[in-house]
Amino acid sequence: MLDPAVTAQAGAKGLSQLHGVVDHGDPIAVELVGANVVFFKPWGGSASKRQSNLTYQLQFQNAWAVAAFLVETGPTGRHISGANFQPVGDSLQVLNRFTFKNKSAAHHLFFFACVLIPLFIIATIVICFRSRVRRRWLWIIFIAFGVMQFQLNWTTGQTAFRPISVLLLGASFFRASSYAPIVFSFGIPVGAIIFLAVRRRLRPKDEPPPLPTATGSPSSI
Repeated sequence: MLDPAVTAQAGAKGLSQLHGVVDHGDPIAVELVGANVVFFKPWGGSASKRQSNLTYQLQFQNAWAVAAFLVETGPTGRHISGANFQPVGDSLQVLNRFTFKNKSAAHHLFFFACVLIPLFIIATIVICFRSRVRRRWLWIIFIAFGVMQFQLNWTTGQTAFRPISVLLLGASFFRASSYAPIVFSFGIPVGAIIFLAVRRRLRPKDEPPPLPTATGSPSSI
């Protein structure tokens, strides 16, 4: 099923990479760990095409490997337009597990930010709820979100930044499956910071005291 263009492009390097995997013998287990299907429908009315990205984890007697294939299905049939074999040191579940072992100071700081920011936002929401401020519920909504987004891949340590983003309670984590790495994210609690800074000025103006009511005394005869 290999596309001739892929075979020509891979050459000896691709064959060497493949032999480095299969030289370990027959795999003990083959697991599908990722699948993504995309459909293409050209505007010109030509035939549609489907691309399937398939990722497998291969377990050998004394080695592990990850194999990724790009399978295209169209009018001419089905063929593999991309293939990659990558030896790995252990199973993906072990490599991508959550642990503090051998992690840098940046990992620890990022994790504590993802824990402390939600606690800070929740505490500020409680303060806002108990305060006599104008437009209390609008402030609570504003406080509940963190703006911008800083991301950290827990396995690789790779970071990313999204300037236009909001996060409920200012932090989150995402994992596509048990084979995938965990991605932690946190945002800046701008709403909570602004509220605490201007809280005293948000109190409603004191109402004038009520006028004293006239109490009639019984007239004496």
